Amino acid sequence: MGGTSNVSTSPSNPRTRRHAAVVARPSSTDVAKLAGVSQSTVSRVYASAKGVSDASRERVRAAAETLGYEPTALPGILQSGASGLIAVFVSTVKTPAVAALIDCLARNLIRRQSLMLLIPQDPEGRDTSAGQRALLYQPDGMVFIGLPPSRTTKSTAARSGRPVAIVPIGATKRVDGERRDDLCVRVVSHLTSGQGGTRTVR
Repeated sequence: MGGTSNVSTSPSNPRTRRHAAVVARPSSTDVAKLAGVSQSTVSRVYASAKGVSDASRERVRAAAETLGYEPTALPGILQSGASGLIAVFVSTVKTPAVAALIDCLARNLIRRQSLMLLIPQDPEGRDTSAGQRALLYQPDGMVFIGLPPSRTTKSTAARSGRPVAIVPIGATKRVDGERRDDLCVRVVSHLTSGQGGTRTVR
């Protein structure tokens, strides 16, 4: 009839259970309430900031464990502007050379306390919005393997001071072993140089 929904809202309905699980996720406010402290105290505890007594820290951690609360890095990222993420865009991972380069990048980034955010690109270049969407996650740098970034993404990254490394697909085909490792190191060096700018690495 009319606009009546046929979706059951019974707790036994899988869709209802999934929605409830999301809604019921504990927040730092819930932790503060159970621990008997302010929400800012909870934030300071997880930021390892000074000015919080050992007793308060213990109460906060005990309350978090009871509620199943897990802190998020987002507030710290928004405050510092550094996420520890490097966005790596690939137009294909089918070739052994590209797969090996990605593996090398991941290992080198981990050594520098960074994590890789791997993003597949449309190999035909029809979708140019991937870079813009990735910027929402505040990556510290961007690597494009195969296809170059769109003009908009390149411009946005430049304005924000983020370094961008472009690795033409032809460059991955010509390297193996030591030369691939050298290519990988040069890409990571540019990303972590703190100088920003766009560089094509061959």
